[in-house]
Amino acid sequence: MGGHLMRAGGAVLAALTIAAGGMTVGVGTAGAASSSGHWDTHCPPPYLGWPSSAELLTPCDGQEFGSVVKVGDTYLGYYGPDGAAPGEEVKFRMWFSLEYPLDSNPTPDVSQPDRVITTVTHHVPRGMEFRAVEVTSGSRRLDQTTAVDPVTGDVTITAPGDGWVIPNDATLNTIYMTMTYRVTEVGEDGTSRITFTGTDSPVSGKWAATGNTRSHQEFMEGPFGSASLGITALVGAVLGDTGS
Repeated sequence: MGGHLMRAGGAVLAALTIAAGGMTVGVGTAGAASSSGHWDTHCPPPYLGWPSSAELLTPCDGQEFGSVVKVGDTYLGYYGPDGAAPGEEVKFRMWFSLEYPLDSNPTPDVSQPDRVITTVTHHVPRGMEFRAVEVTSGSRRLDQTTAVDPVTGDVTITAPGDGWVIPNDATLNTIYMTMTYRVTEVGEDGTSRITFTGTDSPVSGKWAATGNTRSHQEFMEGPFGSASLGITALVGAVLGDTGS
């Protein structure tokens, strides 16, 4: 994405930075490559990586945070709502894959072993009640069991038997998970976290990815006014486009 932004020019880059809330690319713990940020002007594909320039310049009502981290040889994508309000149902989406961007390598190194995911634990802010989960690979729905910690509210999804396999071949080698919650309140701490066990699982007690969900009012209003103006309006203002 950086190449697209640099070609757009400094003024446009500044507008994109404001609208995207300062997306960053860096290095996570243990040398794991990571990227994270949030956007408020496009509806990102649930399981893809960073949006293209065209997607960034297309207004949309969706607001999501997103991050992609690499743990060992496994990529984890984590997406969720930037804003929420009591009474809403919200979805958090995650995927596990051996390649990123997804489906980018038609001839993977089959000498490498398959990867396995055995459990996924999701921590959400107080005031979110777990409602449902769906785990899929391609068009197949995968079996799972669910447990909710009565103290922390953390939701742990467990695979049957030896776990969900991410095959290192030319098939659809990605596991997708969508978790649905009902919002009863939105507090000051909107942090959510995810960790997993299996091949390449994080060090015990460590969270692999994080996100932040705030109240709609806090998200929409800020020092630059309403975020619902979108990136097109910001770019137009910077470039002097009156829309005529």
